[in-house]
Amino acid sequence: MAKILLSVALMLLLTSLVTPVPASAQSQEDTRARQAQKVKARISKLGTGKQIKVNNHSLGYGLAFGAAVIGGVIIAVSLLLRGS
Repeated sequence: MAKILLSVALMLLLTSLVTPVPASAQSQEDTRARQAQKVKARISKLGTGKQIKVNNHSLGYGLAFGAAVIGGVIIAVSLLLRGS
């Protein structure tokens, strides 16, 4: 069973490496200018002085996602090694 799962995973990995990825038709300058405009808009939404609104939830989400990935890998490995 483990050999089948590993062979399917390897097949999917190799297929994803061979599959062509669509290229962007925009230049890097256009992309950077658009990103700069987005950053300026976000900064202007935050405000200045005593009316600054800052939310730092991204660190918590990152830690939760990392813990979920590690837990999932541990569970997958333990299920694969259970029969041997």
